Amino acid sequence: MKYRSNYRFLVIGLLATILVFPIAVPAVGSASDNPVIIEVNEELPVEEAIQSLTRKYPSIIPRCQYSAVFRGFSAVVPPALIRELEQEEEVWSIHKTKSLQTTIQKAPATSTRLKPSFGTQKFTGKGVKVGVIDTGVDYTHPDLKKNYKGGYDVVDEDDDPMETMGSPKWATIHGTHVSGIIAGNGRMKGVAPNADLYVYRALGPGGRGTTDQVIAAVERAVKDGMDIINLSLGDTVNGPDLPTSVALDEAVKKGVTAVVANGNDGPGVWTIGSPGTSGRAISVGASSEAARTQTISLGAGKDMKISPVAGAAPWEFSHSMRIVNGGNGANLSKEKLDGKLVLVQRGEITFKEKVKRAIRSRAAGVLIFNNEKGELSASIGMTSEIPVATMTKKDGERILQVLKSGKPVAVQMKEHVEERKLASFSSRGPVIDNLGIKPDVIAPGVQIDSTVPGGKYLALQGTSMAAPFVAGVCALMKEAHPDWTPQEIKSALMTTASPLKQYHTFEQGAGRVNPQKAVREETLLSPSSLTFGLMENGSSVKKTIIIHNKSKRKKRYAFSIPPKERFISWRLPRMFSLGPGEKKVTDITLELNDWMDKVALKDGYLKMYEDGEEIQIPYLFAMKEPNYPIGRGLEAEYAKDTKVIEVNIYLPFGADEVEYSLYEYDSLLFVDQIGVYKGVKKGLFKRKIKIDKDYLSNFYEIVTKLKKDDKELVMKVPIYIGDEVQ
Repeated sequence: MKYRSNYRFLVIGLLATILVFPIAVPAVGSASDNPVIIEVNEELPVEEAIQSLTRKYPSIIPRCQYSAVFRGFSAVVPPALIRELEQEEEVWSIHKTKSLQTTIQKAPATSTRLKPSFGTQKFTGKGVKVGVIDTGVDYTHPDLKKNYKGGYDVVDEDDDPMETMGSPKWATIHGTHVSGIIAGNGRMKGVAPNADLYVYRALGPGGRGTTDQVIAAVERAVKDGMDIINLSLGDTVNGPDLPTSVALDEAVKKGVTAVVANGNDGPGVWTIGSPGTSGRAISVGASSEAARTQTISLGAGKDMKISPVAGAAPWEFSHSMRIVNGGNGANLSKEKLDGKLVLVQRGEITFKEKVKRAIRSRAAGVLIFNNEKGELSASIGMTSEIPVATMTKKDGERILQVLKSGKPVAVQMKEHVEERKLASFSSRGPVIDNLGIKPDVIAPGVQIDSTVPGGKYLALQGTSMAAPFVAGVCALMKEAHPDWTPQEIKSALMTTASPLKQYHTFEQGAGRVNPQKAVREETLLSPSSLTFGLMENGSSVKKTIIIHNKSKRKKRYAFSIPPKERFISWRLPRMFSLGPGEKKVTDITLELNDWMDKVALKDGYLKMYEDGEEIQIPYLFAMKEPNYPIGRGLEAEYAKDTKVIEVNIYLPFGADEVEYSLYEYDSLLFVDQIGVYKGVKKGLFKRKIKIDKDYLSNFYEIVTKLKKDDKELVMKVPIYIGDEVQ
């Protein structure tokens, strides 16, 4: 059984539809402190540097050694030694490891099973090696055992990358689900059902791991000769120079196509995390299929979306329903609501208690609206005999305003067919340091059925499901074009993708992938997207692009002049032709002239035509300093043996003040202020906070307030404090 006893219990936040956030701690070796990654001076062999440093500092405990994708090693190092180590000639830089997480979101029961038609009939991935860097795999699953060829377990340091089994508290399913999407070959067919599947277990019990383990898995996969690697994992630190992103860049340089999930922290801008920030890797966001959604409306008023809660009876009302104001739900038991819907606001008491009281008052259904911006995901922790759904604060307040008239108010239920759209949870770019366009593409990631341990199937959703879809498509392309480089595969994916109309380039990249077109693509670009950076008034920026005709016939190319915009001028190549296999190096120039209305981010698509076939090239630039987030990557974990909360946050520019407070999760009632720190330097800020008070075993929310110059930011993360999850 895959299980290690040296794990501390960390954050598990429960959100509808059961959204789980396991945040990682070290898994390799016996030390309990998070390791650091020591980057070795490029003039020295890595092994020689390790021997020299460990001789001089016997307290250093080495863990993982890298040479193929990163020059250095990871080690547990006493904090007091860090500054001294940084001065050693063998050391180029020292990086703190980050906790990585798998985010699992169970989809509603109505799901779209993956079908072979998502791939192509002619190509199936035969002979292509795909490495899955994840929580392991149940290689005995009937849909996977035929294609499973081996791998490695970085966590337990053996050749058996089996998923963690046994205790529900620690058991994992993520890697098996991802593997099925790529190469399921049985009752369920993956995108590339004949690909050779190799699995590298980098995340252990509870889906936890650290960046040094992931880099070790990437190192191993590259040395094992993988054609494609998939990483449905990541942290929430937006930066292209973190070790995991650097490792993927190096893997691509060595001929491995790297596919990585963009993250599930959307819909805000700048929410992408590493290694999704890797410039050379293919970062993937999640989109939905056409689906049915439910709304309510007040007479002829605007339709308001509702999100049914898992575990409750379905919303099947086909007629108008009376709705009443239930406040925060505390007094519902005292009322008789026979056959009426009750509207309650989040706060004061738990979701479960609100629903229980509504049932006792004979309500027909419950609508819970948020008390802060954004959609509300809720878990009631019970089976409800009446329907329960959530809605936004804005819509809830709209209904409350009408209810204030004192007149009876009825709502009408409706069902709509929604077109494909970007998933709200899908992380957005751009990359902070270089304004890089991320994700590169989007793919199906909502309500995806796939394999899970025990020969079973389950519908999950997230960018974790979108990335393996693209990895499978890459396997089809590698089978069709064995000589194509990772850059050529990435280009074909992007030049054949279809942008969704209502989204920016830094939200969807080139758009939704099209496997059939990508396999047949004959024109490749390098690069496939253009970032012009921060531009000043009167400035001109030139970008070079290589256009390659991979076909066996002559092709004509022409750029379409973008619609004229005041202050913006483009200089694009004139019409030209390329013979079979011929390349052309050309320039695209952007000029800004005396603009008046500055915008932080300006983006769009340049259109190029290949014998009349349209190719869209994403572009992005800034006219003024963007409003970068002053904090990213908030994590919290509770160690019950020491009664310590460790809180980590990445501060790209440092902070004048960092304040941590504890709130009850459901009610959002203030519990305690647990720490205030001033004059914090840039980088990863870690603090261990001793809990002196006896809090009830429960889910809480750590609210973090950041101040930097004239900017303020509030961030939140759920945490469980106690002995066991109830």
